[in-house]
Amino acid sequence: MPNDENHISNSQVDVDWNDLETFLSEMADKQRTVSEATGSLRSHLKTVLNDTGWHKKAAAMIRTIDAMSEEARADFLASFEPMFDVMLSKKWRDESMDFFKDPTERED
Repeated sequence: MPNDENHISNSQVDVDWNDLETFLSEMADKQRTVSEATGSLRSHLKTVLNDTGWHKKAAAMIRTIDAMSEEARADFLASFEPMFDVMLSKKWRDESMDFFKDPTERED
């Protein structure tokens, strides 16, 4: 097809200005929709974290694990769970004794 002011082509691609302009406009509209949804999602997440007291990264990790396929999650948890348990019992619990201490226990 010959080149004119609204249509340009070369040996690899044909570009029509009207098609390109429509594409860019549609993409901009979709980006606005995504941005609005993202803002809404972040607002909801912030509310939930504030209401529950959950740690932001802990919640993100749980969401990441939950989003895995069943097979990927099983594979991940097969390693993660025992690694977490070892770190908790051998290192982290000792480092944070006051945090993990049972509040019903009396000190003598």
